[in-house]
Amino acid sequence: MYRSLTLKPLLMPSPSSAGRSKAELAGPRLEILAAFDTLLAAFEASMSADCDYDPPSPVNGDRAREAWRERMEIVQGIRSEIEIETMTIAIS
Repeated sequence: MYRSLTLKPLLMPSPSSAGRSKAELAGPRLEILAAFDTLLAAFEASMSADCDYDPPSPVNGDRAREAWRERMEIVQGIRSEIEIETMTIAIS
């Protein structure tokens, strides 16, 4: 379902005297990165243990955790893209 997800590339803004400063451009992105970190921590905390299934099963637990990890990879991928953009703004 999500593997075919295709996103348009981010367009890199450029700090300039006619536009916003580096701090004004990077600040909201840093807030987004912090929100992603909170989201990823919540994903981690939500992963099921084997005993959460009836009957308790390492097989079901492993499958459930793998499904959570796949979704975390999507979130981490988007987070990484925004992190690269933020770093590029900061060093430009």
